[in-house]
Amino acid sequence: MYYDDLCENTSEIVGCFCTLVLAYKGHREGRVVQDYGTSLIVELTNGKEIEVFRDEIILDN
Repeated sequence: MYYDDLCENTSEIVGCFCTLVLAYKGHREGRVVQDYGTSLIVELTNGKEIEVFRDEIILDN
């Protein structure tokens, strides 16, 4: 499920677990920690925080 399919209110996705469409240095799983409108900050399972665009993640249910 992509972001646009899940919700219209952007604040609802902060705290959601997600999977990166393309792995970052071998890591794909993470959690949305910040929402900047067109981009998001995702904390990966290794603790690294990265900035991604909304279409670069798949939200987990």
